Amino acid sequence: MKRILKWLVILLAGVLVLLVVAIGIFAATFDPNAYRDEVAELVKKQTGRELQIPVEIGLTFFPWLGAKIGEVSLGNAPGFAVRTPRGRLGTRKTAATVQGRDRNCQSRDSRA
Repeated sequence: MKRILKWLVILLAGVLVLLVVAIGIFAATFDPNAYRDEVAELVKKQTGRELQIPVEIGLTFFPWLGAKIGEVSLGNAPGFAVRTPRGRLGTRKTAATVQGRDRNCQSRDSRA
């Protein structure tokens, strides 16, 4: 029984070392910034919108394998116009009773 447990621990340690070496090789050779233009072209082709990634893309390993991206902007679709609201934002004073005490409050009031 001890012999089987010993070989099982050696096998598990070997797999763990192999995994750490594979992650190290991946981190040393993979450059996510090399795919930035391809991703932008794919987004343009699929959605018709322009994707901009102005910052460097980094890799993350903990707690999950992933990409670290700072600023990303996605443009509007063709023919989509940005409209500004025609409402007006103002303030009004109201009185409120909180736990038996009178309080003066200011609240924002949106009036069209």
